[in-house]
Amino acid sequence: MAKALRKYILCSSQRSGSTVYCRLLRMTGVLGAPAEYLVLGKLRSDRPDADADALRQAALERLREHATPNDITGVKLHFHQFDEFSRSVPLDTIGGFDLWVQVDRRDPIAQAVSLARAWQTRQYSSQQVAQGEASYSFDLIARATQRLQRDKDGWRIYFEKHGIRPLTVNYEDIVDDPEGAVGLVLAAFDVKGTAPVSLDGVKLTVQRNDESLEWAQRFQAELRARSPGAA
Repeated sequence: MAKALRKYILCSSQRSGSTVYCRLLRMTGVLGAPAEYLVLGKLRSDRPDADADALRQAALERLREHATPNDITGVKLHFHQFDEFSRSVPLDTIGGFDLWVQVDRRDPIAQAVSLARAWQTRQYSSQQVAQGEASYSFDLIARATQRLQRDKDGWRIYFEKHGIRPLTVNYEDIVDDPEGAVGLVLAAFDVKGTAPVSLDGVKLTVQRNDESLEWAQRFQAELRARSPGAA
């Protein structure tokens, strides 16, 4: 009989560094292989007519497939993905999660700029080829800000409703101290990694550049100018 899984979920929003964090966690050799594999559309791709029980079985299979030999497994979902999944597969039917990790970003405008650029170029990681040019748009960045805030509010409301106190890891800490960011999850499960953790092994580069900074500064200036009471 297979041992019970110890499960964690990375509660993320787009452009929060969650993909990099997943790869760092995987490097440890003891924290599963977290990724967005419980997106409902992906679960249904092979079973378009699946009922609730079939979806539950598919979810459990994916969790087991992404576990390390110590039976720890992780998954990453943005809130809108999690909301859709949990409505179709109630969490109690898969045993819930032992650890909730909120992946956030301290600079929401930089995050919105990154999302706006990705929408335009369709380049969501440095390993993808850009399919368009990015040009500054106040309205697009504002829409990205609202989109990201909906996901963050969704997580906040869910945590409050269910009495969950998530472990919070910020993008800036993932980049500045990857070992420390991963160490928080290792400590939560009381395990030690079997391999070193380093951004050098992630094979993803930071897409933020001088233009991103210029856009963020320009957006902040325009936002202040459009605010009520601005001179």
